[in-house]
Amino acid sequence: MATAVAGVSRHGQPGPRTLRTARAIVQLAAAEVVGKLGTLVIVVGAARVLPLADFGVFSVALAAGVVVAVVPSWGFDTILIQRGAVRPGELPTLLAQLLALRAVVAAVVLAAVTAVVAASGAPGPVVASVACVVAACLADTLADAYRSVAVACERQGIVARAQVSQRAATAVLALLALLLSRSLLQLSVAYLVGTLVGTVAVAAGSTRLGVRPCWRGVGWRGVGRLLRESWSAGAHSVASMALFRADAMLLAALAGAAAAGRYAAAYRLLETVIFVCWTVARAVFPVMVSATDPAKVRRGADRGLVVLAAAFLPYAALLWCRGGDVLRLLYGESFARASDTALIWLAPAPLVFGGAWLAAYVLQSGGPNPVVLIGSVGALVVNIGLNLALIPRYGPAGSAAATSISYTVELALLYPPARALVGPPKLLRPLLPALSGAAVLAAALLLPLPFAPALALGVALYLVTWYILAGWVDPEQVDVMRGMLPRRGAARPAVPAVTVAGEPPA
Repeated sequence: MATAVAGVSRHGQPGPRTLRTARAIVQLAAAEVVGKLGTLVIVVGAARVLPLADFGVFSVALAAGVVVAVVPSWGFDTILIQRGAVRPGELPTLLAQLLALRAVVAAVVLAAVTAVVAASGAPGPVVASVACVVAACLADTLADAYRSVAVACERQGIVARAQVSQRAATAVLALLALLLSRSLLQLSVAYLVGTLVGTVAVAAGSTRLGVRPCWRGVGWRGVGRLLRESWSAGAHSVASMALFRADAMLLAALAGAAAAGRYAAAYRLLETVIFVCWTVARAVFPVMVSATDPAKVRRGADRGLVVLAAAFLPYAALLWCRGGDVLRLLYGESFARASDTALIWLAPAPLVFGGAWLAAYVLQSGGPNPVVLIGSVGALVVNIGLNLALIPRYGPAGSAAATSISYTVELALLYPPARALVGPPKLLRPLLPALSGAAVLAAALLLPLPFAPALALGVALYLVTWYILAGWVDPEQVDVMRGMLPRRGAARPAVPAVTVAGEPPA
């Protein structure tokens, strides 16, 4: 139900750029769905096959890998998109600088993590397993560089298709390792190999855009400029990712690997859908960057939030009403009993996370903005404090509560400066279809029916309710959805290899 994220035509219908942005959301979302389902399958398979302690190690290694991967990321993608969307001629040099920086920093980070795990006295197979998983997360930052080029060019579909092969290769190899060896180490090696194969595929897909790394442009002057411009975005990324993963690591330290494994089962259902936030942000950010009117930036954020609400409000209703059934279906009865309360607390987290993420992009739409640190650092401090206070008494449920509360704090901190920059949002009518549809879905899920028919009925009622109300209170949502459908006999417009974000829509 992607809705408009940029302006409309003179006749009130969605313009070409609006439809192109909405299609980008769908293409990126489709690729991320395949990827997240692949990761979910790996985690579910590991939970069912590996001993609980080994599953906890794998889950914590994934969490730690994503956290340390922020160090080589360091906000460089944001700078590449900001500069490349306006001046696409700089993209080959920016890409080369970004890849060179990340390769060097990733090697240092991997060596440091491996040394720390080895010094902790962990057995050799555990050290090797953690190193492989962390290396895979670091390698994925190289693929992110190519994805950022596609975002700056507003040609996300090409890389989205390559991303599918990346995630699929990783899932297939990991599942084969679990079936053949039932070993934590073999699973971790397969996870690394699949990620490397997929990264090559993403790079190959990006070259179809006509943007290849210009290694001659890698020098101290250019790299220094990139570092200076990215410090606020980088610090924000580090704080945000630490916020995203701190709970799992604190839970493992305070309550043990078994508690971390139980929490990972519920938290994976948050991670599996959070890609929608990044998908929407990647699609609307180049539109925001090229906008010269604050009202257009606000409109991009408003419509992006409508997309998030259409996805996350029904998902929250599902987790609130039948979260135990979802856990039972995926992980088994033991996880359903142990993780149900944590899942209830995590249910609102995706929507408030997405709202905070969009607010941060609003603040960065005009260039690097240190104000974003207010939200991410403030929320991180709250998160750590709440985890330390709640985990000893409530375990995984305490971590889940700390997560949702912390993201709400981040949104509350970022909203005032974002509103001061672009004006107040206009969301009352656009959000009504998703709100009403989620209420109808919840009512269906609470009926005394088995899970599958209750879910099928609820989804059908949600779609009907959304469609009717959207056509009444916000017809543009329906117009965009219709405009994205292929029309018989309609020729698809040609798109240049590199699109300047500020040019008139063709």
